[in-house]
Amino acid sequence: FVGTVSGRIALEGMPGDAPLNLAVRLALEQGVYNVQGVVDLTSSLPAYDLEGTILGVNLQTVLTAFAPPALLTGRFTLDGTGFDPATANARVSLGGRFTGWETGANDVVRARAVVAGGAVRVDTLTMQLATMTFAGAGRWRFVSPQEGAITYDLAISSLRPWGPYLPMADSVAAGSIAARGTVSGPLDAIRIAGMMNGAALELMDDA
Repeated sequence: FVGTVSGRIALEGMPGDAPLNLAVRLALEQGVYNVQGVVDLTSSLPAYDLEGTILGVNLQTVLTAFAPPALLTGRFTLDGTGFDPATANARVSLGGRFTGWETGANDVVRARAVVAGGAVRVDTLTMQLATMTFAGAGRWRFVSPQEGAITYDLAISSLRPWGPYLPMADSVAAGSIAARGTVSGPLDAIRIAGMMNGAALELMDDA
């Protein structure tokens, strides 16, 4: 994230003496973030119970590489202890909608996951954006001994709107692709394995 932080930040309580009651509004270049809830730093293991909204977050400014300028608005929750993925125990959920660019009424994202004991369990992970649909699920232990995996399914029924954002196309694309695979391994050496099929593919420069 880059840019100037502006807006309202409100904290009630003293860190280390009592849980902090947060009411935070951050207006960044990437969008507006509102967060409410409690963060407890009174013990060696931080605890948090947060919820909030994200408003008009531009995927292009957040993801930077190969992302279209669609906007995401939604609600999230985060409840758990610890910040290190290897030792944290947390539940996270996200429900939102995409607007702008090539989006429609059905372009939404839904996610529910649990992190515990060095593993993540993805109960729900679905997304639709323009001509793309994505789904993921599974349990993946990313600390030693690694086991399990997150499986994913990706389909793009038409590459036309994605042409300017694909790494292998200069600006124009056509056809469709479908991919299926797994994400596994340790966090510092993630392995992605799978297969991708394409039909009537065209990748070209329209100059």
